[in-house]
Parts: sequence; C-alpha cells; structure tokens
Amino acid sequence: MVLTTFNTRRRFGARFKALAVALATAGTAMAAAIMSPTVALATGSEGFTFLQPGFTQTLWGTSGSFLGGVAFATNGDVLADHCLTSGSALTDYSQTSTATLNGSLLHNHSELTPSNAGCGLANNPDGTLYSNTSLGVTNLDAATGAQIGAPFGTAGNSLGIATDPVTGNLVYVRSGGNIGFVGPAAQFPRLSGIFSTVTNTNFIDGIAFDPKGDFLFVSDRTDTTLTIIRRDGTLVQKVSVGHEPDGIAFHGAAPQFVVTNDTSGDMTRFDFPGNDFTMPATVSSFATGGFRGDLTQVGADGCLYLTQDHTRYANGTVTTENSVVQICGGFAPPVEQAITATGTPVVATEGAGFTAAVASFTDPTSTSVASEYTATIDWGDATPVTAGVISGATGGPFTVSGSHTYAEEGTYTVTVTITDSDTPANTATVTSTAKVADAALTASPACAATSLRAYSAPTATFTDAASPFGTLSDFSASIDWGDATVTAGTVSGPNGGPYTVSGSHTYATTGTFTITTTIKDVGGAKAVTSCTTLGFSFAPGGGAFVIGDQNSAVGTSVTFWGAQWAKDNSLSGGAAPRAFKGFAKSPTTPTCGATFTAAPGNSSPPPAGPLPTFMAVIVTSKATKSGSTTSGTIVHIVIVKTNPGYSNDPGHAGTGTVVAVVC
Repeated sequence: MVLTTFNTRRRFGARFKALAVALATAGTAMAAAIMSPTVALATGSEGFTFLQPGFTQTLWGTSGSFLGGVAFATNGDVLADHCLTSGSALTDYSQTSTATLNGSLLHNHSELTPSNAGCGLANNPDGTLYSNTSLGVTNLDAATGAQIGAPFGTAGNSLGIATDPVTGNLVYVRSGGNIGFVGPAAQFPRLSGIFSTVTNTNFIDGIAFDPKGDFLFVSDRTDTTLTIIRRDGTLVQKVSVGHEPDGIAFHGAAPQFVVTNDTSGDMTRFDFPGNDFTMPATVSSFATGGFRGDLTQVGADGCLYLTQDHTRYANGTVTTENSVVQICGGFAPPVEQAITATGTPVVATEGAGFTAAVASFTDPTSTSVASEYTATIDWGDATPVTAGVISGATGGPFTVSGSHTYAEEGTYTVTVTITDSDTPANTATVTSTAKVADAALTASPACAATSLRAYSAPTATFTDAASPFGTLSDFSASIDWGDATVTAGTVSGPNGGPYTVSGSHTYATTGTFTITTTIKDVGGAKAVTSCTTLGFSFAPGGGAFVIGDQNSAVGTSVTFWGAQWAKDNSLSGGAAPRAFKGFAKSPTTPTCGATFTAAPGNSSPPPAGPLPTFMAVIVTSKATKSGSTTSGTIVHIVIVKTNPGYSNDPGHAGTGTVVAVVC
C-alpha cells in the first residue's frame, strides 16, 4: 500500500507497482486501461462475480489514480485517497452528480487539493477527518480536504487508523508495526501512547473497532490473519484468513459478522458464536471474483464502501481503473457520525410539574433508533441532573423530553447532553431557555364582620399555586381601608402557605367600610380580594346602653334608653326593675359573659350625645335590683344603628335598629 518496507522482511511490490503505474499514467489511464470485455454480468455484479445473497453491490465511481482509504465528507460524499505516505489529495465522489458509462451509473468526482492524507482515513465525532501518514496523524477538513494544523503523534505506517468509539482518540498503526493512540485535535492536553504491541514488527494494514469499542480488529498481512486485540492491548486470538486481509468492516444487523476486503480480490466472512469475539470463528467467502482489494469504510446508510485496483462495469467491461464499490446493507459505521442537536425552549409555571420537550437531534445514520441514545438534563436550578426520555421514528429526528418542577419563577438555562450509547465519544450538548412564570395567587377575604373603630385583625388569606415551594419573604401586601387610607399589610404564615394578611387602622367614624387587600409576589403574580367590616363604638365616655334579649334580633327596633325602658324591653329572665332606664356605667368596655351594673334612673349619667351612628349595646336576659344598684349578665353585644332624638334625659328616649351581632 505504501512506499516503504515498514521494517518488514519483505517488500510489497504489487501495491507499489500499481501505485507507480497509476501515478505515471493518470492522464491517459482511461484510454489505455480498457481490457478485453468479459461475458456481460447483470447489473449489481459490478464489483464481484459472487456476493452472498441478501446483499447488493454497485459500482460507485472510478479513478485513473490508485485508491486506498475511504471516508465521508461533511455533505455525505464518498472520499477516497491515493494511498501515499503523506501528501495525498482526496477524490470526492458526489452524492448527486452522476453519469452513465458501460451500463453503470457512476458518481462524478473531483479532487480536493491541497490535502495531506496518507492511506488510512477515519471520520471522527468532531466532524473532521484524520489520516495515518509518515509524518504522524493529520487532521483534515471533511468538506475541503484541507489540512487543519500540523501533524501530531509518532510517525505512522500511513495505513490503518480508526476512531476509538469509547474515547474518541485516534488509534493508528505506527511505523514499526505496533499500535498507538493520540487524542483528537480539540483534546487538551492531548494524550498519546501505546495501544498494543501485539503486532510489533509485522506489516499491519487496515484496523477497525467493533461497534461497542471492546475489541480492535487488525489485518496482519505478515501472518495473513485477522488479529483481535482487547482494548487493554492484549491478544484475544488470530484468525487465519489464508491470504492477505486489508479493509475490515462489521455487519451490524442480524446476523452479525465481520468481513475483510482482501488483496486476493475476494472478501472473507467471519462468524463468531453469539458475536463473542473470544470464540473460534467460522470463516467463509463473502464475495469472490473481484480485484485486489484495499481499505473499507461503512457509511451512515449502512453500506460498505471499498476500493479495488480494477473496475468491472455493468456490461461486463473490465478496466485497470481503480474503483469504489458500494455493498449494502446492514453494515455498522465504525464511527457514529456526529449528532446534531438543537435546544427547545421550555415554558413552565413555578410549583407546577410538567413534562416537555427540551431538545431535538438528528444522526446521519439512517438506521438509527431512539434506544441507541441516552440523554441527561440539567434544569439550571441547582437540582440534580435527570435522565431524558428519547423518542422518534427510525432514522430520526429524535426528541428529548423530561419532567421537572421549578420551585421559583425566573429564567433558567437548560443543558441537555445526548450520548450515542454505542459510541460514548459521540455526544452533543445544547442549551435552551426555560421561562418559568410566577404561579397564580388565590386570595380570600378574611375581614372581621364587625370591629371597633380601631381595627386590628386579618383582612385576607391566600395561597400560592407554587406550594409547597413558596417562600414567605416573596410576598407583600397593601390594604385599602375604604376611607381613602392605604397602609402596608403584614404577611404571615409558614413557607409554602397558607398565608394571612393582617393590618391595623383606626377609623375616624363608625360605619360600613370596604377593605381591599392586594397581595403581590416578587415574581409578578398578584391577587386582590375585598370584604366589608362594620365599624362601631360603645357609648362615648365609657359604659354601654342595654336592651333585653327578646328584642335583640337583627332588624328589631329597640329602645336602649328612656323612662319606659323596663316596659319597652322584654327579658327572658323576667321583668326588669322599673328604676333601670337602660344605661350601665360599668364595665367601661363591656365583653360578652361579663356582668354590668347601673345606678337607678340617670344617676349613672349616660353620655350627653350625640351618639355614634353605629353603637354597640349590651344584651341581657335578666336585670335585678339590689339596693340602689341594678345588675345583669351580658349575654350578647349587638350593634344598633341609632336614631336621632336621643338625650341623656330619660324623657328623650334613645332608639334605633339592631343591625349586627358582635358576640
């Protein structure tokens, strides 16, 4: 394959001569290369005269130059190099531009130059190409073929190179026959070292990892074996081929097996029991009747692409042109082509669990299925990373979804990492934005139905839909007291709620007031609720007027002061003393359950007036006289809307209507 002996005991003149002739006669190869036509073969037999059933073969393209390694361009075009020790250009076979010759549909080609390939080529998940050269490993642009940066790593033998599906490192055959590795271009610091010394001093050609990356398969042309090496560098076994193997590929669909493209013009198949590469293989012919074979590569379409040093057209014409042959189907790409992912914006509400798509991605491999991938989601809120759920039809596109609950409103950066489980080095990480709205607040009125003019009590309660994640400090409240006065409310309650808004205010007058409470969350949510309270006062100066319990129902017209109080008020405990006119000086501020006392007539002088519009009065069920003092039990306190005409003279009765019960 190359212009060096690689410290081996023999020279490989066949490949050298083929390469020299191809380079010397490139300009006239098409005219001079046509041999005598053979018997015409059916279309689909353009590479080999025999191919195992269940597979198709197609002549992909030809070249007047020697072809060796195969790889794939960014746009999916097939690339082949000219198998030099270094400095080789790349031949680009178009996916879309074709021409028909001798019954074969050929893909037109162009040269990507300058480039710096050797013979072995490998695609990498970083989207670029790498080549084994006598200068070391070169990194090439997969679209233009141009060299990226300087060669790196120890000098290679210009042949076998493969991307390690586990680490993403480049594993390649060094000039002495041992196998080394070196990190890809973006790795820093770049790692390098020996992968295995099992094949030291032998002439090693193509190499390939099994799809899981557990074993490295090596074409050993010194002892004509397919050599299998564990990823720890130790030998598993050498399987005799009987002639020189070159390119290696894996059939990924059932049944799984390995093939080599051989220098004899045949292809060999290796079946391992249970796909266990430590077991003896059954060796058989996969294809025969071809031409001297070289390296191979499997594309995203599951087809194997290989190079040969002659060409067989569909009409049976055979020429000395080199060719690329496509064999389909079910082969496994040695490197999963790079996943391409896009973040998907998320809209959520704090405290509300949701399930949503967070990313979508594609894989150029047309046979890819959702189960081949895993995904993790960092929700950006310092909670543990969770696993994503991947869905999508065969070939994609695929969707990554996840379930989460944000505790707080805000904007978060969601980071999604997608990994090809068969090729852990093939990953894609994307970010998107989660916009989390403030959860709704639900408020309810909580005003006291009645209150002294000095109000000090709750005005509202509320809950946060984000519970149990709500934080007390997130909330503020204001209270409109209904008299053109607004003050701040006090929010209380445990984190997560429920919460209470309380306030204090002193009204200038008695009356009915509408209290409006507005609650705000720092995240922007707001709730408003209203309720009414009836503000009242006791008699000015202390003490209270009294009515009988049988006159105390709401809506009842009552006399709370006057010369006829005992006649106008009915008490369930019996008639009241006639000397009691309706005012109790003690206690100063009555409470339910307490006892009131009063002097006869107006000797405990009632207030001069005017009385409050809404005034609290004592309700008693019994009034008794002992000496000059009348006393009784306070069974209720009610609010009376007073009528005009009151005077502290018993001859000017105090009247009104019961409008509310205090206690």
